[in-house]
Amino acid sequence: MADTTLREQISGLIRQKAPPRLADAVEQSVRESLLLRTTPMPEEEMPVGRSRIGGMPDLPPDAEWPTWNDQPLAFIAQIHLSDLPPHEFLEVLPSQGVLSFLYSAQQETWGFAPQDKGSWRVLHLEEQGLQRRTPPPGLPDEGICKSCGLDYVPSFTLPASESPHIDLDFSRVPRDEINQWIELKGAFEQLVDDGRWLNRLLGHPDQMQNDMLRTAQLASHGLYCGRPDPEQAARERELEPGAADWQLLLQVDSDPNAGMMWGDVGKLYYLMLSEDLRNRNFDAAWMILQCT
Repeated sequence: MADTTLREQISGLIRQKAPPRLADAVEQSVRESLLLRTTPMPEEEMPVGRSRIGGMPDLPPDAEWPTWNDQPLAFIAQIHLSDLPPHEFLEVLPSQGVLSFLYSAQQETWGFAPQDKGSWRVLHLEEQGLQRRTPPPGLPDEGICKSCGLDYVPSFTLPASESPHIDLDFSRVPRDEINQWIELKGAFEQLVDDGRWLNRLLGHPDQMQNDMLRTAQLASHGLYCGRPDPEQAARERELEPGAADWQLLLQVDSDPNAGMMWGDVGKLYYLMLSEDLRNRNFDAAWMILQCT
């Protein structure tokens, strides 16, 4: 379990600051997460297959470097699964192997459009036989990030107010309850966050714009989410309940240790349906880029 003392502090904070009628729902919405703290580290000092952000990926010797539109994807991160700490909430992940995350080096997709699919990849690799790769021809300099080792810090997360995991519709909530939620959210973040960059595994995403779970649900079912479209409103209403089945897999911040900048100081969010995660169907992952 994550720090029980911190969990008790969170429970007390919710009881103190949350609107009383919502306190139980807010407390039930809290999810554990693993913060990934980066430390710059030369690649040659890092064993093949170990967890890191940036650098070059470790891939099977016969595997082609993943591409999109005939251009090599940029390597973002890899997670060595058997090295993760023994927390129960991490058991939704495979116990062995390496998860490798890639994204377009040009950052031309944001996950709002169905045709963005393929501009990112999540690979589940066996760790035996992996080899460190060199940059392929065509990978631009901006697609090569600085190599960083990772430390794991157990933490907790709250959903965004419009998340289907809590759905505090501000159009229906009294103004005093909105103010209470905003105050609670700020106090919660001060309690669980040490002010560094928020790279995280699982938990709720640290959302910067609109509800990304809804975006992933709609875009992955063929609907464009970059602007309102009255012609697809009925289909949106039909699909929207499925947004609650999406969850964060990995969040990667604009981390200066790795020389990463996503849009305007934004974050990458790799998301999955809970069923796809249970079935290890990582090809079905969706990715959203949000920024300020």
